Amino acid sequence: AFRDLAVSACTNTGIFGGIGAVVESCRVHDGSGSYGILVSTGSTLSNCTVSFNSVNYGLSAGAGSTLSNCAAMENTATYGIHTSGGSSLINCSACSNTATYGIYSGSGSSLTNCTANQNVSGKPTSAGIGTATGCTLTGCAAYGNTSSAAISSPATGMGFQLGPSNLIQNCTATSNEGDGINMPEYCVVRDNVCAGNGFGSGDGAGIHASYNRNRIENNNVIGNDRGIDVDGADSVIIKN
Repeated sequence: AFRDLAVSACTNTGIFGGIGAVVESCRVHDGSGSYGILVSTGSTLSNCTVSFNSVNYGLSAGAGSTLSNCAAMENTATYGIHTSGGSSLINCSACSNTATYGIYSGSGSSLTNCTANQNVSGKPTSAGIGTATGCTLTGCAAYGNTSSAAISSPATGMGFQLGPSNLIQNCTATSNEGDGINMPEYCVVRDNVCAGNGFGSGDGAGIHASYNRNRIENNNVIGNDRGIDVDGADSVIIKN
């Protein structure tokens, strides 16, 4: 187990833990290389912070891991926080990172009360929070995520980029450059607030379904470039 450590100026990985690692109240900052914190499958991380690192991953956890009260701030990375499939994230945040994704979770993960605030990327596709297939997001917020890419599109600086068969509920997507919530197929999007997306010179819908068979219900969608943008067929769109 790693507890109450402050690690700085590493040139590859700040903290490395194997299967079932426990990392509590650790801080990794001003490092470079591949990882700020890297742990393998089934690990538990709580109250950890990665900041001011120039790495590929600020914090990376293997499949089936649990993260609570962890933060990635002011890192230059592909991912501020990255977890593999079947992981659980509670009260985690990614703020002011130069990253393609502030937070990204693999298939079958759950995110509760997580936030992505004012992250920026130079990539043509980027988001505050991204997920793979079969994830559940509840009570999360994505605010002011942008991109420095030369051409703005709905995919540059999204709030949430969902994988197929996701459920997103009671979340807020506000003032993102691209889409507030973007998803492909078989998703349920309900009871969310999507406001002011397509911010500035951006191009974004409040809710954007790029494929078929989604359910979009009881959302408050206001002040976006487009409110609800549906590219595919066979969706249910009610009570918005």
